[in-house]
Amino acid sequence: SVAAAYGLRLISDAPFEALVLALAPGGLAEMSLIALALGIDTAFVASHHVFRIVLVVILAPTAFRIGSWASGTGETRDEGEEA
Repeated sequence: SVAAAYGLRLISDAPFEALVLALAPGGLAEMSLIALALGIDTAFVASHHVFRIVLVVILAPTAFRIGSWASGTGETRDEGEEA
């Protein structure tokens, strides 16, 4: 998280502390409370965590499907076979 925040700091004008909290693994509420306590923009931190959650919810099923297909452990059904 710190390395990613440092890299993003080099190409953006966002404060380093806000980037660390926005990219840190943790809960939305917890990171927002820490941001609030430290006087960091809570909307910035919260929006990044919400984006991360939405991204995981959308991409995780697809990634698991691709992973099971690539490893050969995915279930396949022949036509005419009952579910």
